[in-house]
Amino acid sequence: MNLAFRRRLLELDIDHVWHDRGPGRHTWPHWQADLRDSLPLMLATFACPPAAPSAFSYTSAAQAYEVYGWRVTLRRPVTDFSTLDVIGPGGFAVTGVGAAGIVTPPAFRPGSCHRVRIQAGESARDEEAAADDQGELRLRVPLGGDGAARSAVTIGGG
Repeated sequence: MNLAFRRRLLELDIDHVWHDRGPGRHTWPHWQADLRDSLPLMLATFACPPAAPSAFSYTSAAQAYEVYGWRVTLRRPVTDFSTLDVIGPGGFAVTGVGAAGIVTPPAFRPGSCHRVRIQAGESARDEEAAADDQGELRLRVPLGGDGAARSAVTIGGG
């Protein structure tokens, strides 16, 4: 499984550290060697974390989650998966059941007003949203009633 995992990381061009120490067990001598090699790299990454990507997709079964500064809180009749697809500062989509409360990262000028278009299935609505003192927008997005549905949100300039 470790070799298959490493092959997949290489296929996806994901930076990683790989040490093949041969067969071994989860014993302290193996952990010590791995920590000696890996801990400095992990601490360096925590000290200078990479920038958040401008576009990403994240799926969770949690009632509320936060990823790259985006906060999602779900009101739903059943536990189900939710997916947040961020295409950039001007838009995102969320999939799930019930309704989602979305708080954007602080990417907007505090107090600025923005046109927001929420496309849920065949219906669409336009509204205005004002950035709070931190530059975040707070939006309520309807989702599917009894089955997962996708709602797309476009945020215009302010």
